[in-house]
Amino acid sequence: VERTPHVSGFLESAQYLLWTNSSLARFGDWEVTLMMQLSQTNSTFFNRTLSELLLTAFTDRVPNLRLGLIDTFAGFTEARQALMDYYFARDYYRRWMLDHVAFDQQYLQTAITAPYAQSYSTNCLLLDQIYQTLRQIWQDKDIVLLRGNNSQHYQYDIYDNARSSKILYAPRYHAEREYESLKKLLLEEPEDKLVILSCGPTCTVLAYDLARVGRRALDLGHLNKDYDWYKRGVVYTLDFWKD
Repeated sequence: VERTPHVSGFLESAQYLLWTNSSLARFGDWEVTLMMQLSQTNSTFFNRTLSELLLTAFTDRVPNLRLGLIDTFAGFTEARQALMDYYFARDYYRRWMLDHVAFDQQYLQTAITAPYAQSYSTNCLLLDQIYQTLRQIWQDKDIVLLRGNNSQHYQYDIYDNARSSKILYAPRYHAEREYESLKKLLLEEPEDKLVILSCGPTCTVLAYDLARVGRRALDLGHLNKDYDWYKRGVVYTLDFWKD
Protein backbone atom coordinates (compact mmCIF):
# COMPACT_ATOMS: atom_id res chain seq x y z
CA VAL A 1 0.00 0.00 0.00
CA GLU A 2 1.44 3.38 -1.03
CA ARG A 3 2.16 5.76 1.84
CA THR A 4 0.54 9.15 1.40
CA PRO A 5 0.85 12.36 3.43
CA HIS A 6 -2.05 13.57 5.51
CA VAL A 7 -3.51 16.75 4.02
CA SER A 8 -6.35 18.43 5.89
CA GLY A 9 -9.53 19.36 4.06
CA PHE A 10 -10.75 22.89 3.42
CA LEU A 11 -12.69 23.41 6.64
CA GLU A 12 -10.19 21.57 8.82
CA SER A 13 -7.39 23.74 7.42
CA ALA A 14 -9.35 26.94 8.06
CA GLN A 15 -10.11 25.83 11.62
CA TYR A 16 -6.46 24.99 12.26
CA LEU A 17 -5.40 28.49 11.22
CA LEU A 18 -8.11 30.01 13.40
CA TRP A 19 -7.37 27.98 16.53
CA THR A 20 -3.59 28.22 16.37
CA ASN A 21 -1.06 31.00 15.80
CA SER A 22 0.50 29.12 12.89
CA SER A 23 1.83 30.68 9.72
CA LEU A 24 1.05 29.13 6.34
CA ALA A 25 3.29 28.58 3.30
CA ARG A 26 1.52 26.92 0.38
CA PHE A 27 3.09 24.68 -2.25
CA GLY A 28 1.12 24.30 -5.47
CA ASP A 29 2.11 22.93 -8.85
CA TRP A 30 4.09 26.07 -9.77
CA GLU A 31 6.17 25.94 -6.60
CA VAL A 32 6.97 22.28 -7.25
CA THR A 33 7.84 23.11 -10.85
CA LEU A 34 10.32 25.68 -9.57
CA MET A 35 11.79 23.29 -7.02
CA MET A 36 12.26 20.77 -9.80
CA GLN A 37 13.88 23.62 -11.79
CA LEU A 38 11.53 23.17 -14.74
CA SER A 39 10.73 26.86 -15.11
CA GLN A 40 10.79 28.09 -18.70
CA THR A 41 11.83 31.62 -17.81
CA ASN A 42 15.33 32.78 -18.73
CA SER A 43 15.89 34.57 -15.45
CA THR A 44 18.83 32.96 -13.62
CA PHE A 45 17.56 34.22 -10.25
CA PHE A 46 14.11 32.85 -10.90
CA ASN A 47 15.41 29.42 -11.90
CA ARG A 48 18.09 28.95 -9.31
CA THR A 49 17.76 31.21 -6.29
CA LEU A 50 13.99 31.06 -5.88
CA SER A 51 13.88 27.31 -6.41
CA GLU A 52 16.56 26.87 -3.74
CA LEU A 53 14.70 29.16 -1.33
CA LEU A 54 11.49 27.19 -1.91
CA LEU A 55 13.24 23.89 -1.32
CA THR A 56 14.69 25.20 1.95
CA ALA A 57 11.25 26.36 3.06
CA PHE A 58 9.78 22.98 2.17
CA THR A 59 12.36 20.85 3.95
CA ASP A 60 13.09 22.96 7.05
CA ARG A 61 10.98 22.41 10.15
CA VAL A 62 9.66 25.56 11.79
CA PRO A 63 7.38 24.90 14.79
CA ASN A 64 4.97 27.77 14.09
CA LEU A 65 4.68 27.10 10.35
CA ARG A 66 2.40 24.73 8.45
CA LEU A 67 2.89 23.86 4.80
CA GLY A 68 0.05 23.55 2.31
CA LEU A 69 -0.17 20.78 -0.28
CA ILE A 70 -2.61 20.00 -3.07
CA ASP A 71 -4.33 16.85 -1.90
CA THR A 72 -4.05 14.69 -5.00
CA PHE A 73 -3.25 11.75 -2.72
CA ALA A 74 -6.63 10.84 -1.22
CA GLY A 75 -8.84 11.18 -4.28
CA PHE A 76 -9.21 14.99 -4.11
CA THR A 77 -12.93 14.46 -3.60
CA GLU A 78 -13.66 18.10 -2.75
CA ALA A 79 -12.52 19.38 -6.14
CA ARG A 80 -14.43 20.13 -9.29
CA GLN A 81 -13.89 17.59 -12.04
CA ALA A 82 -12.05 20.16 -14.18
CA LEU A 83 -9.56 20.72 -11.37
CA MET A 84 -9.18 17.00 -10.73
CA ASP A 85 -8.34 16.52 -14.42
CA TYR A 86 -5.93 19.46 -14.30
CA TYR A 87 -3.98 18.19 -11.31
CA PHE A 88 -3.95 14.52 -12.20
CA ALA A 89 -2.56 15.48 -15.61
CA ARG A 90 0.37 16.92 -13.66
CA ASP A 91 1.51 13.65 -12.18
CA TYR A 92 4.96 15.15 -11.50
CA TYR A 93 3.43 16.99 -8.53
CA ARG A 94 2.27 13.81 -6.87
CA ARG A 95 5.49 11.94 -7.65
CA TRP A 96 7.72 14.75 -6.37
CA MET A 97 5.73 15.13 -3.18
CA LEU A 98 5.80 11.41 -2.42
CA ASP A 99 9.60 11.54 -2.70
CA HIS A 100 10.00 14.63 -0.49
CA VAL A 101 7.18 14.94 2.06
CA ALA A 102 7.59 14.12 5.73
CA PHE A 103 4.97 11.49 6.48
CA ASP A 104 4.94 12.39 10.18
CA GLN A 105 3.86 15.98 9.44
CA GLN A 106 0.38 17.46 9.26
CA TYR A 107 -0.12 19.41 6.02
CA LEU A 108 -2.86 21.91 5.32
CA GLN A 109 -4.79 22.38 2.09
CA THR A 110 -3.04 24.60 -0.46
CA ALA A 111 -6.42 25.18 -2.11
CA ILE A 112 -7.77 26.82 1.06
CA THR A 113 -7.25 30.10 -0.81
CA ALA A 114 -9.76 29.11 -3.51
CA PRO A 115 -12.51 26.97 -2.00
CA TYR A 116 -15.13 28.25 -4.46
CA ALA A 117 -12.95 27.79 -7.54
CA GLN A 118 -11.74 24.40 -6.38
CA SER A 119 -14.91 22.84 -5.02
CA TYR A 120 -18.37 22.04 -6.27
CA SER A 121 -20.41 25.21 -6.53
CA THR A 122 -23.41 23.39 -5.02
CA ASN A 123 -21.51 22.96 -1.74
CA CYS A 124 -22.69 26.38 -0.57
CA LEU A 125 -23.25 25.63 3.12
CA LEU A 126 -19.71 24.34 3.57
CA LEU A 127 -18.25 27.19 1.52
CA ASP A 128 -19.89 29.80 3.71
CA GLN A 129 -18.57 28.07 6.82
CA ILE A 130 -15.03 28.00 5.36
CA TYR A 131 -15.08 31.72 4.55
CA GLN A 132 -16.54 32.68 7.92
CA THR A 133 -13.92 30.59 9.71
CA LEU A 134 -11.14 32.28 7.76
CA ARG A 135 -12.58 35.75 8.37
CA GLN A 136 -12.49 35.13 12.11
CA ILE A 137 -8.68 34.89 11.90
CA TRP A 138 -8.33 38.64 11.24
CA GLN A 139 -11.56 39.79 12.86
CA ASP A 140 -10.85 43.15 14.58
CA LYS A 141 -7.09 42.75 14.07
CA ASP A 142 -4.53 44.98 12.39
CA ILE A 143 -3.25 43.39 9.19
CA VAL A 144 -0.67 44.06 6.49
CA LEU A 145 -1.51 42.88 2.99
CA LEU A 146 1.27 42.32 0.47
CA ARG A 147 -0.13 41.92 -3.02
CA GLY A 148 0.81 42.39 -6.67
CA ASN A 149 0.98 45.99 -7.86
CA ASN A 150 -1.78 45.43 -10.42
CA SER A 151 -4.16 43.67 -8.05
CA GLN A 152 -7.85 43.97 -8.77
CA HIS A 153 -10.32 45.77 -6.55
CA TYR A 154 -13.21 43.55 -5.55
CA GLN A 155 -16.83 44.26 -4.82
CA TYR A 156 -16.62 41.96 -1.81
CA ASP A 157 -13.50 42.26 0.34
CA ILE A 158 -12.88 39.25 2.55
CA TYR A 159 -10.61 41.38 4.76
CA ASP A 160 -13.15 44.13 5.44
CA ASN A 161 -13.68 42.94 9.02
CA ALA A 162 -10.08 43.68 10.06
CA ARG A 163 -9.63 46.57 12.48
CA SER A 164 -7.17 48.17 10.09
CA SER A 165 -5.38 47.10 6.94
CA LYS A 166 -2.25 48.45 5.31
CA ILE A 167 -1.52 47.44 1.72
CA LEU A 168 2.02 46.98 0.42
CA TYR A 169 2.71 46.22 -3.22
CA ALA A 170 5.09 43.81 -4.92
CA PRO A 171 5.84 43.48 -8.63
CA ARG A 172 3.34 41.25 -10.40
CA TYR A 173 6.13 39.43 -12.22
CA HIS A 174 9.47 38.37 -10.73
CA ALA A 175 8.68 39.66 -7.24
CA GLU A 176 11.60 37.52 -6.08
CA ARG A 177 13.97 40.10 -7.53
CA GLU A 178 12.88 42.44 -4.73
CA TYR A 179 12.72 39.72 -2.11
CA GLU A 180 15.04 41.27 0.45
CA SER A 181 13.44 44.72 0.22
CA LEU A 182 9.95 43.21 0.54
CA LYS A 183 11.01 41.21 3.57
CA LYS A 184 12.55 44.34 5.12
CA LEU A 185 9.32 46.30 4.58
CA LEU A 186 7.28 43.57 6.29
CA LEU A 187 9.67 43.28 9.22
CA GLU A 188 9.41 47.04 9.77
CA GLU A 189 5.70 46.65 10.56
CA PRO A 190 4.66 46.24 14.22
CA GLU A 191 5.12 42.68 15.42
CA ASP A 192 1.51 42.29 16.48
CA LYS A 193 0.23 42.86 12.95
CA LEU A 194 -0.93 39.81 10.99
CA VAL A 195 0.84 39.60 7.62
CA ILE A 196 -1.20 38.29 4.67
CA LEU A 197 0.70 37.55 1.47
CA SER A 198 -0.50 37.31 -2.12
CA CYS A 199 2.21 37.49 -4.77
CA GLY A 200 2.96 33.98 -6.05
CA PRO A 201 5.85 31.70 -5.06
CA THR A 202 7.74 34.61 -3.48
CA CYS A 203 5.07 34.71 -0.77
CA THR A 204 5.65 31.06 0.04
CA VAL A 205 9.25 31.87 0.97
CA LEU A 206 8.30 35.11 2.72
CA ALA A 207 5.85 33.22 4.95
CA TYR A 208 8.64 30.81 5.86
CA ASP A 209 11.20 33.54 6.57
CA LEU A 210 8.78 35.56 8.68
CA ALA A 211 7.72 32.49 10.66
CA ARG A 212 11.37 31.73 11.40
CA VAL A 213 11.70 35.04 13.27
CA GLY A 214 8.41 34.60 15.13
CA ARG A 215 6.12 36.68 12.91
CA ARG A 216 2.79 35.28 11.80
CA ALA A 217 2.35 35.31 8.03
CA LEU A 218 -0.35 33.66 5.94
CA ASP A 219 0.25 32.92 2.26
CA LEU A 220 -3.33 33.33 0.99
CA GLY A 221 -2.96 33.80 -2.74
CA HIS A 222 -6.26 33.96 -4.62
CA LEU A 223 -8.49 34.15 -1.53
CA ASN A 224 -9.90 37.64 -2.07
CA LYS A 225 -10.78 36.96 -5.70
CA ASP A 226 -12.29 33.59 -4.80
CA TYR A 227 -14.48 35.14 -2.10
CA ASP A 228 -15.64 37.88 -4.48
CA TRP A 229 -16.53 35.31 -7.15
CA TYR A 230 -18.46 33.27 -4.59
CA LYS A 231 -20.42 36.26 -3.29
CA ARG A 232 -21.26 37.45 -6.82
CA GLY A 233 -22.04 33.95 -8.11
CA VAL A 234 -19.55 34.19 -10.96
CA VAL A 235 -19.46 31.07 -13.12
CA TYR A 236 -16.13 29.37 -12.57
CA THR A 237 -13.74 28.88 -15.49
CA LEU A 238 -10.09 27.82 -15.60
CA ASP A 239 -9.29 31.47 -16.49
CA PHE A 240 -9.56 32.08 -12.74
CA TRP A 241 -5.88 31.16 -12.36
CA LYS A 242 -4.58 33.68 -14.94
CA ASP A 243 -4.59 36.63 -12.52
